[in-house]
Amino acid sequence: TVQISSLPEEVVCPITQATMSDPVIAADGFTYERAAITDWLEQKDTSPITGAALANTTLTPNRAVKKIAEWFMETCEKAGAVADELY
Repeated sequence: TVQISSLPEEVVCPITQATMSDPVIAADGFTYERAAITDWLEQKDTSPITGAALANTTLTPNRAVKKIAEWFMETCEKAGAVADELY
């Protein structure tokens, strides 16, 4: 069995503070939930984390984080826990 104590920060969107289902990497090198960073980029051209100007608005899927998030959600579900309550 897997012991679940807390949600890994790598699967939490720094904007929404929720588990990511469609994680993408922005030009600042950080990973965000696609909808959250898309909304951010409609209003600003800076990194939500550093505040620095972004070189571009290209968003690249982060498949590794997506797999980790999916595994964590499934593990929580099997254990009867709610993932976002563990953060």
